Amino acid sequence: MTAEQERAAQFWAILVIAARGQMVLSYRMLERMTGLPAFAQAPVLKRIENYCEKSNFPRLTAIVVSQRTGVPGHLFPGFSAEQKDPEATADPDGQHAIRAQREQSRAFVCDWESTVPGDHF
Repeated sequence: MTAEQERAAQFWAILVIAARGQMVLSYRMLERMTGLPAFAQAPVLKRIENYCEKSNFPRLTAIVVSQRTGVPGHLFPGFSAEQKDPEATADPDGQHAIRAQREQSRAFVCDWESTVPGDHF
């Protein structure tokens, strides 16, 4: 398992626990929990995003949001900002926030305990 895969497994466990408790986490909170700076989280979250997509699961990464905007950053589908900053704020029509809230709700009610990714990251 690569270091990035190990990080994805670590993030997965944290996100599943948060989703089970219907908690939204900021990139900064995730940084404090894992030690991985917010600017370096994108590749790890992308692995989780890809796994969820391939497995037809809700986007677990939707519960990780910008502390400033309250919505997921540039990796979340439909994001339209030019910058690649996880704290970016571009969402002029509010559609990104609506999609994020929908996915957060789906993530909160998913039976994550029955989904063990193993080394699929």
